[in-house]
Amino acid sequence: MGQNQFFEYTSQKEIRYNTHQPEACITVEAGTDALVMHLCQETAPENQKFILQEDGSLFHVQSNKCIQAERKTFSSDSFVPLLRDCTDSEHQKWFFKEHM
Repeated sequence: MGQNQFFEYTSQKEIRYNTHQPEACITVEAGTDALVMHLCQETAPENQKFILQEDGSLFHVQSNKCIQAERKTFSSDSFVPLLRDCTDSEHQKWFFKEHM
């Protein structure tokens, strides 16, 4: 697994990429379904909070949507995470080896 796939789910309900300092958190870009990286804050803002549900989906309360892996345009083997309506799709299932 590449380093770009090393994320942690925290007790503050953040998805944190912490292999560098300062740490970055997955953030929903305002007015879109796009996920971007922003510096983590001491108290996680609502656009950086996700609930890891029992079925493995990551639910974003502010948008009422789930993170889904979608194929990039013009690529058969690359995916991009986007917010989509929650379904039972395997493309919305995520797991973390450890929780912080």
